[in-house]
Amino acid sequence: MSNSSTMNSSTKKLLNGSMIYFVGNALTQLISLLLMRFVTGNITPAEYGFFNLVTTVSNLVIPFVTLQIADAVFKFVLKSNDENEKKCYFTICYTVALFSVVIIVIGTFVISFFTEIPNASLVAIYVASYAVFGIYQKIIRSLNKNKIYVQGNLIKTVIFLTLEILLISMLDMGIEALLLSHIFSIAFFIVYSELRVKALKYLNFKFLNVSVFKTMMRFSIPLIPNAAFWWLTSSVNNVVISAKLGMDVNGIYSVAGRFSGVLTMVTSVLNMSWQDTAIADYGSENFSSFFTHTFNSFVKLIFSAIVVLNTAVYIVIPYLIDPTYYDAIPFAPFLLTISGVSTMSGFVAQIFTGKGETGRILTTSIFGMIANVVIVICTIKSLGLWAAVVGSFAADSVLLITRIIYARKEFAKGLDYKSFVLISGMLVAGMVLYFKGNMLVNLIWFAISIFVAILLNLEFIKNIFTILFRRKNKVNT
Repeated sequence: MSNSSTMNSSTKKLLNGSMIYFVGNALTQLISLLLMRFVTGNITPAEYGFFNLVTTVSNLVIPFVTLQIADAVFKFVLKSNDENEKKCYFTICYTVALFSVVIIVIGTFVISFFTEIPNASLVAIYVASYAVFGIYQKIIRSLNKNKIYVQGNLIKTVIFLTLEILLISMLDMGIEALLLSHIFSIAFFIVYSELRVKALKYLNFKFLNVSVFKTMMRFSIPLIPNAAFWWLTSSVNNVVISAKLGMDVNGIYSVAGRFSGVLTMVTSVLNMSWQDTAIADYGSENFSSFFTHTFNSFVKLIFSAIVVLNTAVYIVIPYLIDPTYYDAIPFAPFLLTISGVSTMSGFVAQIFTGKGETGRILTTSIFGMIANVVIVICTIKSLGLWAAVVGSFAADSVLLITRIIYARKEFAKGLDYKSFVLISGMLVAGMVLYFKGNMLVNLIWFAISIFVAILLNLEFIKNIFTILFRRKNKVNT
């Protein structure tokens, strides 16, 4: 790593942010994974498939009703040092959030008149709560209250897991347990965060400004179709599976995706921290070199982790899910790999966010969407669930390649091709052993892959321990 002050400060900021977000996001997801056996043993594949379908549809609806206002607030507040400007941004944000909740609730009940929606009231509250939750997360991050962000997410997870266990085991609830657990845990997160951050102090309708609103919309509006195309790239598969193969099959696919979902949450902490750094530091001296170095580090870290996790899944998945869901086992390693490609495409996309060129994100998302939809629709009858896997891999690969092409001017010399080739070979070898090897062979490969992963990521590990050691010294002094 370069010794320049810009590089050092950016790297330190990135790693500090990653550790904070890891505790707040990824650790909570890892805990929930340990309860998969309990959940899948008490909720049928059809029920789990319906819950996943609700989550999938909400991911499409929320960007439209919220106007992606959270991203605009995060962008502008993070760059602003003026209190009156913040009042303007936050007042607009809260106003949009209020209207979005009303639209979601009314919309759900209108739709329920035309088609049956089980637990329509809970579904409406669930979608509305997640819309506000996403906005409030960005509000906290925009104010640089990352520790409160972590604490709030930890409290949310404890409440969610506790309610989930109680409602399923004691009251014998199914889908209602999942919906209620999410709703109440989100409510606690919002209340706790507001008590600590006091973001409502920025709410002042005197600061509603049409001109500022238009400026925010110019940034966020391109992100709405981008979110829709991203949904068509990744989440539409759940809808197609439910419609063509059945809700129970979607439940199987959803469980297979839980392992890649956890990896996505773990890697998302890197992308969140990277987003903070890219927005704050883009345009600074030596940013291009820092971007290239970080890209190399992320590729090595993420894909060497996937090599390890693929083998780990082979070893532990029979103990983590109920036998009813064992049909999910063959899909897990492929979905893990796809999540890695998706993470890297998201990493490159933050360059466009930092530059304010959100239209680039939209354009590339269209390419990915087309690849996914065409493949899934054309092959779902012949390939079944494998159509979703092939479509997702093609879509995320197209996203990554096109974004790298658009961002190629941001790369400095020094891409680590040797490590990329080594990791690719290990991924292929791990896949072969997953399907052809026995438990002993996979245990040996697991040990080898951990050793190689440590060697490839030695610099990253050293930097993490350096930061932790400095923090410990500060506490002791």
